[in-house]
Amino acid sequence: MILSDKDSFVIFSYPYSKDIFIIKGSWKIIKNENDLPDNSFIMSDFSGDKVYFIEGKKQLLKVNVSIFNDIEDEEKITDRNTYNKLAHFFIKKCNSNELDKIILSRIVKQTHGCKDFFPVFKRLINNHKYAFSYILSNPRYGMWMGGSPEILIKGKDQEFSTIALAGSQKWGENIVWENKELEEQNFVAKYIHNILKEFSDNVVSSNDLETIKAGKIAHIKSEFTFTFNSSILKLINKLHPTPAVCGIPKDDALKLITKNEIHKRQLYCGYIGEISKNNAELYVNLRCMKISKANFYIFVGGGITSKSKVQKEWEETQIKAETMLELLS
Repeated sequence: MILSDKDSFVIFSYPYSKDIFIIKGSWKIIKNENDLPDNSFIMSDFSGDKVYFIEGKKQLLKVNVSIFNDIEDEEKITDRNTYNKLAHFFIKKCNSNELDKIILSRIVKQTHGCKDFFPVFKRLINNHKYAFSYILSNPRYGMWMGGSPEILIKGKDQEFSTIALAGSQKWGENIVWENKELEEQNFVAKYIHNILKEFSDNVVSSNDLETIKAGKIAHIKSEFTFTFNSSILKLINKLHPTPAVCGIPKDDALKLITKNEIHKRQLYCGYIGEISKNNAELYVNLRCMKISKANFYIFVGGGITSKSKVQKEWEETQIKAETMLELLS
């Protein structure tokens, strides 16, 4: 099977699964919940304003695939000086109590000579078994690939779970979390807990913070379980974008990001996965890149608070970029 940027498709695999699925069809915007067929694959952009489902049959991928791309997109790259200025500006906003937290992102450009992108996708699955992995082509956004460790919502038959994930550092033997990372994680956890309480009378949060490994990166995680018997899309639209990818207060952070970042986030920090009337398994679209004919554009970001140090924030984005760059070497 040969696929290109002229096709509309998604190929995906769930964490710790050997199965790879494909849906080839056409992407359509969800204008209201009645537009959404049962058992749908959906994705959203960062803001959540545009949510798409792909109309087509889900099939287990059993044939060899080649994927090529002739699109010559150019994305805006944030240089070190621009990043530093914006980081200082966001830290100042946090110090003045206008914000508790805001995510600052940038794009890392990597030139490539790939003629077929499917082998890169296979390396992503094999190297990052913990992640939800995908490669897709959409007429509006182009071709994207990613492997996310972060669940937005997962569950079935009224029993659901989600996680608060924040803080990042290189994985090592003796990981110590500083107050800045612990504060970041607390902002995310508190926000998620408050939203879930609006939709469920039975929200249980894990008391212990867990350090998890996602490739070569460590994160702080806490988990929530809850019972829920209402519109999954309404809950998702209230949760997203969480402070893990946007900031607090959400509306203020969203406006500042949109106004000040020189690039458009597009699908980065959106969500992606499968949903039906009673079931859902959706992931936040992190560790992802946009693919053009000659370049990979890797989207990376980190949380800014009043305790942030600009040098450390830049280094965090470098570590996150390495997750994707190692696939391309």
